[in-house]
Amino acid sequence: MWGCAVDDVRFRDMSTAQWMWYGNVYAEERDQQYKLARNMVEYLASFWNSEAVQDIRSSREATSEEGRFASDEEFEKKLEDGAVIDRELIEAIQEKYKNTNLNASNDNKPKGARDIKLPGNIDNLLNIIKDSVE
Repeated sequence: MWGCAVDDVRFRDMSTAQWMWYGNVYAEERDQQYKLARNMVEYLASFWNSEAVQDIRSSREATSEEGRFASDEEFEKKLEDGAVIDRELIEAIQEKYKNTNLNASNDNKPKGARDIKLPGNIDNLLNIIKDSVE
């Protein structure tokens, strides 16, 4: 029945209550399919990094304020306040990668092959090359 088009003969004489029941059952089935797919992904991912899967699962199931995902309203408020990511963390990441071609510019245009900046300090690269040759 779920593969039928809405203009199928079975749907022509349905009442509003039947349509509501149909929508409810359909939504429940989609929710079950989603949970099955999510659980399968977690199962497969647990072979590579079981601790991360456990952390994600415990965060999703947490009821406390600190350990759970934010609601849409809470996340939107954090976006408006600029408190999604700590500014110190952003500055630390920028400082770490300032001498690499991963350095992002402020002009918001896409980087092409000609725009990539060469690293300013290549001492670490030279050390890697020396270690691999010896």
